[in-house]
Amino acid sequence: MATEGPPPSRHPPSMGPGARAANKPGESDSRTKLMEVIQARAKYQVSVEPDTLSLSYELNNTPRLYRLSFDNMPLHGLSKWWIYGGSIRARRAGVLAIDLIRGSENVVHRPVTQQEAEGLAYWTSRRLLYGSLATFATSAFGFYLARRGRANMKFPFVSAKPLERYNRFPLQRMPLITGQLAQTAWQVTRYVIWMELFFLVGTPLAGALASVSVARGMATDSRTRGLFEAMQAMRERPRGDRDRTRSNAPMEWPQQPQGHDVGEDAQSDSQPYYKDMGSGGSPDGSIIDHVHDGDSFYQSGASDTSVLDNSGTRSRERKEQRGYPAPQPSRQVQTNASSTSSADSDPFLFDDASPTAGNDPDMATPIPYSPSTGGSVWERIRRGNAPSSAKSPAATSDTDIRRQRLETERAREARANQMAERDSESNEGISYTSETRLGRDGRDREQEQREFDEMLERERKQSGSEEYDRGMAAVESGEERRAGEGTGVWERRRRGD
Repeated sequence: MATEGPPPSRHPPSMGPGARAANKPGESDSRTKLMEVIQARAKYQVSVEPDTLSLSYELNNTPRLYRLSFDNMPLHGLSKWWIYGGSIRARRAGVLAIDLIRGSENVVHRPVTQQEAEGLAYWTSRRLLYGSLATFATSAFGFYLARRGRANMKFPFVSAKPLERYNRFPLQRMPLITGQLAQTAWQVTRYVIWMELFFLVGTPLAGALASVSVARGMATDSRTRGLFEAMQAMRERPRGDRDRTRSNAPMEWPQQPQGHDVGEDAQSDSQPYYKDMGSGGSPDGSIIDHVHDGDSFYQSGASDTSVLDNSGTRSRERKEQRGYPAPQPSRQVQTNASSTSSADSDPFLFDDASPTAGNDPDMATPIPYSPSTGGSVWERIRRGNAPSSAKSPAATSDTDIRRQRLETERAREARANQMAERDSESNEGISYTSETRLGRDGRDREQEQREFDEMLERERKQSGSEEYDRGMAAVESGEERRAGEGTGVWERRRRGD
């Protein structure tokens, strides 16, 4: 069943149902194009000297100048005077010549040479000359036909009438002129009508013939043959490709030498100045395709906020996991064969066996860290720094293996718990404020501390080592002695107490 509503439209309803844009996206309207042409032509400069024609314009804010010799065109005598004889006619012809030069540059993707510019200016002058001759010819033919019918006052497409009907001018009922003077006024009017009629009808036909003649001349002229072939190839391209290439931005060209000499030197080819254009250069013309990846020039500038949605939170967590390693359950330092007396004097100094490195919730307390050469406290407790630890190597190795397995399992569980907590918080849309993160980190450190203490207790029960019992008793006595101070063991170790 067909819908009866108006077709969909992106334009506001005030424009009417089914409104459509007159121009395609990215295509400028006719008014904009006209303004661009007017602005470009405002910078044209045409100067006529006795022997040379100077054409100046700007290309990408760079002035360009051609000095063309009338002898090399060639253009002399009445033709030269008729086209470039006055300031108005010279300006008109020069503007058309510059337009043709720039259009040719857009087609061949390079600046035209001196000889090509002379050929283009010559054929532009010939086209204007043919147009002037066509205007004169059509007007003369209309004058001839009007003169033939002057006896019977013959008007175009109207049969002849008696001359008495033309004794009143311009109207029979309200005449302004009467008598013989009125007939003279009607004769003048009849001449103008005949000439205007043939001018309107004959000028387009004569202009078409003139264009064909100029095209043939450009095709046979050695100076403009290459340009003409390029124009023909451009005209044969599909209209969509031509519109697409015209809409592209122009590229800069190398600067042309300011002016060319006249006379014999004017025949020299200026192409060596632009020999590098064939290897990737392009002209100001808009027919070069430029494909730019917009993504490479624009980056997201959105600021990070405290409350993120699920996708943003997951992306942020993945970046944090890639950028920061997972917290290790314990940090082991390379042990040395000999231990110092300072390491044995205080069992809580430089102890790196703690999984959380203290109970400081904000982790902002500076840590004077110097690795002990005698190993961590728990390693020294297990070894006892006595020969008794060497008497049972099998038991010690089994204990180390079990301890490593427990640490590995605990680290995996801790990472899994952290991932689960982050996923649940992201799904609920919890705000990532600093207070929430610090509170969660404090709970994680307390949980890790409890797990570490339980692991040591299990090892103590499994090993049954007397040295281990003495070490644990020393730890418990130290904790009881410092319980009233309100600080944890690992925090005092971090602060260097």
